[in-house]
Amino acid sequence: MLREESSDSVTTISIDRSELLVRLRECVSSMARDTAAVVAVRLLGSLARNSECGTSDVDLLVLLNETPVDRVEWIRRLLGYFDLPVGVDLLVYGAREFEEGIETGNVAFRRMWGESKPL
Repeated sequence: MLREESSDSVTTISIDRSELLVRLRECVSSMARDTAAVVAVRLLGSLARNSECGTSDVDLLVLLNETPVDRVEWIRRLLGYFDLPVGVDLLVYGAREFEEGIETGNVAFRRMWGESKPL
């Protein structure tokens, strides 16, 4: 998934995008199968924009059937599904909470939704 090439003074790190997306979809499928509260997962950031580099992480928007009372606990719980050689950042919201944010003009939510790709 990660490739490293070295010469005397330079190390180049690159991501095999296709392989990473396959593994990512497997992780998401496992999480969704085990966690009924997960409604949708969307890819954000450089991977969604096709502008990733070798040191990019994975940014995911996770929508739950209800607004989480303890987001940090949900993030800790869900991160365990992502055994990847790159970092993973999760943004966890209730599906309705996120929809209402878009409807009321939340710029960050609108941008996330517009740039994101479903997984």
